[in-house]
Amino acid sequence: MYKKELKATLDIINNAAEMISCGFYSTSYEVDTKSDDTPVTSIDKQVDKYIRESLSKLFPGYGFLTEESKDDLARLDKEYVWVVDPIDGTVEFIKKQYQFVINIALVRNHEVVLGVIMEPLSKEIYYAVKGEGAYLLKDGITTKIHVSNKIDNLICLTSPFHQSKEEKEYIEKYKDRFSDIAYIGAAYKAVLIASGKADVSYRLTNNTKEWDTAASQIIVLEAGGVFLDKYKREIKYNRKDIRNLDGYIILNKIENYY
Repeated sequence: MYKKELKATLDIINNAAEMISCGFYSTSYEVDTKSDDTPVTSIDKQVDKYIRESLSKLFPGYGFLTEESKDDLARLDKEYVWVVDPIDGTVEFIKKQYQFVINIALVRNHEVVLGVIMEPLSKEIYYAVKGEGAYLLKDGITTKIHVSNKIDNLICLTSPFHQSKEEKEYIEKYKDRFSDIAYIGAAYKAVLIASGKADVSYRLTNNTKEWDTAASQIIVLEAGGVFLDKYKREIKYNRKDIRNLDGYIILNKIENYY
């Protein structure tokens, strides 16, 4: 299922990655501060516009929720909705760090059915379609990915810029379970867990939105992992309130939920 949508997303995300890569190595882009005090660059806006316009031409009946476009709530009446973050990890992008990604997800009736995440500089693409597994596409080679089976000596991933006091205390409380605590930006944490390179990650605050998690969620789930809010509830999408009010926890195995 969703072969047309997946092919289109892969083509579009590759083009978007080229736009971002060119911007990354230049100093010509502008940086502004949004109303929530987070940064946005002119590259974010250009890529958001490109993705939205490209998908609209191919799927005119689908709704949109994108980070850098106005949300007019028309999407709430749509069966299918694209959820897009043109640069997830804008702070990392600005600071010239290599941990920002592009997130594109397709939601049907509040459930994510397709997700694609691309790291523009390495050209790594992680993708999943509901019921069909999760995959890494790199250098023209597609490999099925799966979470690890570890229940101890876990690798814990946390944000280098957005770690809250609650998250620090949580990680400190269970530090004996971890063999390493690594600071990784944006949704790159999710794909590392999905591919078995790390095991757990916690975001316990309400300062993320649907475009931060939609693509990550299906990739982790299709890789055999766990993606829930901090109360062990499934996260639904295309909500009126797009904030993830109860955070999220990514795990390789449910046994590692503490």
